[in-house]
Amino acid sequence: MSIHIAIIDDGINEDYYNIGQLDYNIEITQDLIIQTRYGYDTYENSHGTTCAAIIRKYAKEVSLSSIKILTKGTQKGLKAQLIRALEWCVEQKIHLVNLSAGSVYYKDFKEIEETIQRVTSKGLIIVAACHNQNIFTAPASFKEVIGVKCDLRDIVKAGEYIYNSYIPDGIDCITGSMHRIKNYNGCEEVTSLCNSYAAPYITFAVSEIIKKRPELSLAEIKQELKHSSNKLLIGTDYYKYQQIKYEQKVINCPTINILNISGNNMKDISNSLRALFRRDGYNAISVCSKNTEEDICNGIIPINNFNEDRADIITDRHILNQVYSIYEPDVMIINLQEQYTIEYLSSSMKEFMEYDIRILMIDEVNDTIRKYINPSVNTINIILQSSPREEDFLMKDYKAFCFKDKSVVNKIYDYILRLLDARQI
Repeated sequence: MSIHIAIIDDGINEDYYNIGQLDYNIEITQDLIIQTRYGYDTYENSHGTTCAAIIRKYAKEVSLSSIKILTKGTQKGLKAQLIRALEWCVEQKIHLVNLSAGSVYYKDFKEIEETIQRVTSKGLIIVAACHNQNIFTAPASFKEVIGVKCDLRDIVKAGEYIYNSYIPDGIDCITGSMHRIKNYNGCEEVTSLCNSYAAPYITFAVSEIIKKRPELSLAEIKQELKHSSNKLLIGTDYYKYQQIKYEQKVINCPTINILNISGNNMKDISNSLRALFRRDGYNAISVCSKNTEEDICNGIIPINNFNEDRADIITDRHILNQVYSIYEPDVMIINLQEQYTIEYLSSSMKEFMEYDIRILMIDEVNDTIRKYINPSVNTINIILQSSPREEDFLMKDYKAFCFKDKSVVNKIYDYILRLLDARQI
């Protein structure tokens, strides 16, 4: 079976690396006009040209096509161009896409996700590079895509890759990006250390799987990649291997902790606050405890994606640092379920549970609760009760709201905005 690979990038200039004839060589303009490329220097190097050369180094027989959506110089394109390029690949019955382009802007995620689900349901296989800052990237981080990062330590040998069975950032494979390729003059060049030059090798590996077993689904292809990988990374080994020191990264955004020890629904408060922040242009995420609630494109992040044992509780500050480092939110809302008792939070977890704002949902006040909400220098408490009473608390940094008030979430949101503005959190 002959495999047809489309490279969506800044265009392939086929003579620089002697890539050979392209099946299609098109450009999708910012007006979404699809046209044949012409008037370009076939001997000029480019990002897409290098990606094509890496694939050709390992896959001599595959058919290659070029879809140019990125502007020369800026290496930028529009979300609409990416979407149209993927749709075009389906229309042309292309088997496999190598993609370096993507978005880290949270407002782009949902539309790109919907496109990915649509085109992959029609059989298109996509290999995509993660952003070089190693943050959540659409579409590389989506489960319907095979996401790739480079080996930061440059110790994975040529022809090897590592499969990640524990992937809170959605990236499936780690491989080398420094390939030796010869240009038209016969001069050997070494590609740079970056994620986009790692993806082509995994594209080759996937093409080999498809060639042998074209009937396989994406899930089955991922299983084949896993079985053929040189090593599996599980749990924190993934981060240790990548030398990503999340514990050294400071969470540089407002953190809002919601603790519910009442009979009221905490999720509604959290989701409503997140939606209000997002409505006003803030990339707010809500860290929840159940993966059944997962909706990453809308900012709902399950905590068990970050626990090695898949537990749905926050066990240390390191986990929150990972969440922040991958998603880079403007606001982080952390939900604590009822399994966290006030006594537990007041003792062993108190040190790492320091937040800018804590929202406590309670039925009645007692001495233990007063001790827990006794504010630190940097924490403000918001109390939610059925019938809040001023005399219950003898402290200045707190605000009480009533559950029964139908507009309570909007009032809390307005209060938080005033706090953030006043304190410059």
